Amino acid sequence: MLPAGRKHKHWGLICGGGMFAGLCIDTEIRRASANERSLDDLMRSFYSRYSGSDRTYVTDDLKAGK
Repeated sequence: MLPAGRKHKHWGLICGGGMFAGLCIDTEIRRASANERSLDDLMRSFYSRYSGSDRTYVTDDLKAGK
């Protein structure tokens, strides 16, 4: 993790990188589902399953859309 000063100095790269990753994931979900699903659907699903619990998810859950 970057110290606070360095992180603030590079916030555009950090936030922009996250936004770009999200855009790529959304595009792939839409392509694979013939535009019937999106990153929003995945996030809602994960929120309903894992919010307020001690359960965690793993990369395979992301791949399966669980």
